[in-house]
Amino acid sequence: QGVLMQSTLEILGDPEAFTRQMIRSAALNLWSAMPGIIESYNPEQQTATVQPTIMGLLARPEGGADLVPLPILPDVPVMFFGGGGMTITAPIKPGDECLVIFADRCIDGWWWLGGVQPPSEARNHDLSDGFALVGVRSRPRWLQGVSTESLQIRSDDGSTCIDVNPGGAVQITARQVRVVAQRTDFDGEVWANGHRIDDTHRHGGVQSGGAETEKMAT
Repeated sequence: QGVLMQSTLEILGDPEAFTRQMIRSAALNLWSAMPGIIESYNPEQQTATVQPTIMGLLARPEGGADLVPLPILPDVPVMFFGGGGMTITAPIKPGDECLVIFADRCIDGWWWLGGVQPPSEARNHDLSDGFALVGVRSRPRWLQGVSTESLQIRSDDGSTCIDVNPGGAVQITARQVRVVAQRTDFDGEVWANGHRIDDTHRHGGVQSGGAETEKMAT
């Protein structure tokens, strides 16, 4: 950027300049990757509308160029980390930053049908064939308090966090934790508020017998 394109007269009068300009023009039309901002998100199709955040050069007929915003990219597939029938998802919102990577060939056939498909159009590195990787951050949106010792799944402010330490400890920080399961098994000691509540837990001042306690109040 900052390098203005040569005028048409200069290019036509200099074959070497013409060649350089043709190579430059071809390179400018090959898109590889670019940061963007989510404008909207479709959770059913897992696609987003993305505004690229790096401006492009628009050549003037008389020479030189102007910086202009790139067009909004519609229907960009969003990538979630997953495999083997398991996926980690995120509640994507407008304003989230992302990195859009552009495929070498047209992805339309694969996107609609899956499997191995021929390219439906003869385009290369096109703005129409991007994938959004959400989570890339510019400096004003850096996360605070990122752990350098453990893996974390967390809210941006850190108030909700699952922390997995390679030393063997797992810590859950949350306002409320709810477990929904047909059966819950605990192997080992179970403690609550400093008291052990597993099968070694006993109450004093009671009389043994065949009676049963009342059901827990709901």
